[in-house]
Amino acid sequence: MNKIALYGLMALSTVAFASCDGYDEPNPPAQSNAQESILKTDDVTVASIMGEEVFDLAAYNAENKDLEIITLTTTELPDIYELGAEVEISAKGAGNWAPVEATVVRGTDDPSVYTVNVTADDLQGLYYGSISKAPAQNEIDVRVRFTTNLKLNTATQVAYVGGLDNYYGPFTMNIKPFPAQVEIEDAYYFVPCENGQPNFAKAILLSHTGDNPYDSPLFTTSITINEAMASAGYQWIVVPESTYAAGKITDVAYGAWGVANAGEDALEGTLVPTVGNITAQIGTVTYAGQYLFTADILNASYSFTEAIPNFWVIGDGCDWNFANAKQLFTDDYSNYMGFAYLKEWVKFTSEPDWGALYNLGAGDTDGKLANGSNNNCPVPAPGLYWINMNLPELSYKLNHVTTLGLIGDACPNGWDASVALTPSDDFLTWTGTVTMGDGTFKIRANDAWDINFGGEANNLVFNAANIPSPGAGAYNVTLNLNQLPYTITFVKK
Repeated sequence: MNKIALYGLMALSTVAFASCDGYDEPNPPAQSNAQESILKTDDVTVASIMGEEVFDLAAYNAENKDLEIITLTTTELPDIYELGAEVEISAKGAGNWAPVEATVVRGTDDPSVYTVNVTADDLQGLYYGSISKAPAQNEIDVRVRFTTNLKLNTATQVAYVGGLDNYYGPFTMNIKPFPAQVEIEDAYYFVPCENGQPNFAKAILLSHTGDNPYDSPLFTTSITINEAMASAGYQWIVVPESTYAAGKITDVAYGAWGVANAGEDALEGTLVPTVGNITAQIGTVTYAGQYLFTADILNASYSFTEAIPNFWVIGDGCDWNFANAKQLFTDDYSNYMGFAYLKEWVKFTSEPDWGALYNLGAGDTDGKLANGSNNNCPVPAPGLYWINMNLPELSYKLNHVTTLGLIGDACPNGWDASVALTPSDDFLTWTGTVTMGDGTFKIRANDAWDINFGGEANNLVFNAANIPSPGAGAYNVTLNLNQLPYTITFVKK
């Protein structure tokens, strides 16, 4: 079989024209049209040949064997042309396309059939970098567009079959990625140690966000170390669920994570696993404080950082005035949440001051933050937002709140529908007249349960238990989101 060159997106070259001094372009400029392919869409048949196969990328790579994924059949391509293919992959149904290098091979038995191939190594690298770092079998989407390439004396004339935007697919591809270099379990524990021995009775389950620990490898908890504990040297080690269940640390690979040398007291550094000839050692903290402990299992690092009780929401919604800025709260020093009125732009600071330890602005991608960033985070539309922010992952989400209401067996509509409250101009005070009965109720946003509050009337808590009714009767109701804690008051009419 004869290999036919692939001309990728970044490698396409076109005929170049040198500009001449003193030459004036026509006004308006001459029209420039994309080169039209000699192949029309009616001239080709494109099909996936992946079928139900699960492509074991490590096995293909070991055999130095290409993955044959798609065919194009045509009898209309003259021999002076070569066929190129540009392949892209995406997480299933996500549409976040990324290009992977490909080659086109023309059949020897049937020259009208062209096969599109990719290498296991290229596919693994792109999958790992743009879709997932998990080693589990997974389905992805594949699409392709074709080019006809005419080689001239000094360049190559490239044209897309069906036009620049004509992709074939998406086709489903089932892959088994390379095995992971690090074995990561779904749960980990922070284990205090005493006299060099782990005390599993005091182990703390580390918090984790996301379903996949390979793509979200941060595990966190809050740790309080008083002066006496610090003076004695507060000892610690991290273990996975399997070790915690066994109740002891052994020499099982990745059964414990600690420091390289026993007694190391750095507040951040390399998180060393027990593997091969290396044994995880117990770490030590010698400084008192309230800490957020973060273990990054995939990237093998740990840190004890100052626990931040609140973040200020600063932006044009509060006229960039810290005195008017609302606060986010937390119960784990990792996940922060709260209401704020936003307009166009917003940032988050750990103190009501631009010189705060954390001054979080927009990161490189949507939903990501960067400390010290000069870029503000964009707001989709003016209004009230329920904000979620994860400090270790430097991520955030703005949830637009358009309605707030009461629901429950103490309310006129029972648990079937909310009784809507009316917002103030800044959406931070919501009022209404509601006839209450006996029983309980909750407060929810957008007539859904994603954002709801319970607890007590003078201390509303996110997703907490039902609130007791103030008693039967008609009430003027006021929901106050201006400060923490959020409250709801009932004044009987």
